[in-house]
Amino acid sequence: MFFTYRVSLDILSVQANTGPKWDEKINKAFWRGRDSREERLNLVIMGRKKPKLYDVGLTNFFFFPYDEKKYGPKHKLTSFFDFFKVKFQDFFFLKSTIIVAIGLAPIHI
Repeated sequence: MFFTYRVSLDILSVQANTGPKWDEKINKAFWRGRDSREERLNLVIMGRKKPKLYDVGLTNFFFFPYDEKKYGPKHKLTSFFDFFKVKFQDFFFLKSTIIVAIGLAPIHI
C-alpha cells in the first residue's frame, strides 16, 4: 500500500513540475551519468567539443580511469526536475541503460 501511494505521489509531482514552456527551455541536449560504457565516455568527449549543443557530464567513475583533462570535472547529481529545463534530455541514456540492464538481468532473476 505504501509503495503504491509513493509511486502515485511521484507521478503526480512530475505532472505538476514539467518545467518552463517549450519555447523557454534551454536549447541543448542534456545528459548525466556514470562511466558504465565506453560510449558514455565518447559522449562526454563530443560534448566538450560542442558545448553550445551538448551539456553532458559524468557523475562518477568506476569502470574507467578518471582523467579530468579528457572528461572534465565530475558533475554533481542533478535534480530530477532540472531535466525538464532543457529541450532534449537523456538522448543517449536510453540505449546505454537498456544494454546495461540487459547485462544485469540474470543477476536479478
